[in-house]
Amino acid sequence: MTDSNSRIGKETALDLASMGATLVKVLIFNNGRAEAIGGQPVPDHVLECILRGYEPHLRGIKNPQDMREVEFVLTEANQARGMRIVIADYRKR
Repeated sequence: MTDSNSRIGKETALDLASMGATLVKVLIFNNGRAEAIGGQPVPDHVLECILRGYEPHLRGIKNPQDMREVEFVLTEANQARGMRIVIADYRKR
């Protein structure tokens, strides 16, 4: 969208955060497949490309079986004053 009213600028987001507003928190379960549309494989570079513009907000869980790592990353994301996108890596290696 190009309408300036449809975007929240960086300054506005910071103002909202300073007022105690909870900004967007996203958890992505990356299993390497598009399960919602039939289970087609999703090449690694596609997710990386989509999220490239959000790099300062990205956090990763490399081993979802490690409860310490999961708790650490999710706690940081929950307590962050800004947006966080957490990607839990469930791909088979």
